[in-house]
Amino acid sequence: MALLSKHEFGRRSYNLSSFGRDIIQLARNRTTMREAHQQLDENFIRHIMLASTAVNQCKYCAWGHVLSGIRGDDDYQMMSAILENSFDGIPRSEIPALQFAILFAEKEGRVDRSDVKLLYQSYGEKTPLILSIVQMINFGNLSGNTIDAFEARLQGHRVSQGSPCLEFVLYTFAGTVFRRLMRGSELYYSMSKSGLL
Repeated sequence: MALLSKHEFGRRSYNLSSFGRDIIQLARNRTTMREAHQQLDENFIRHIMLASTAVNQCKYCAWGHVLSGIRGDDDYQMMSAILENSFDGIPRSEIPALQFAILFAEKEGRVDRSDVKLLYQSYGEKTPLILSIVQMINFGNLSGNTIDAFEARLQGHRVSQGSPCLEFVLYTFAGTVFRRLMRGSELYYSMSKSGLL
């Protein structure tokens, strides 16, 4: 990875074309996503989402998924490990899906057929459900980063990819909601202090 200037926003975010492409993909897969939430374990879904988030570095997704895990029955140490790209304590049955989520994020969604084939070998008929979760969290991660890209522009940082218009819209609507939810959150401050955000 090339070194970034001190004033360059270094996370992947959306431009109008990629945002539109992914919205269409999500719309096509909405039934599969609904089925995934009905058929897959909630903690497994959250772990897949955290694995993607570890690569894409969306602070909103990291905070939101850890918060939902704490409110549920997920283990904070395990969630923190995933955000640090560690599989310590992770059930072995989850590791292929987490590795795929990481690969999907690193390759910006351009995974090879052989990568998907490995996922099918591990999960069989549940693979389309896992794929839909990976696509959904990637969309969430990049949307969160697009909000932060606009904030970076406001602070004088250079954003080499993206769309100022889309960034403004997401920042104005979704960003306002996220910032209000996170403000005053002990979990947010704890995660920030420990370097998880």
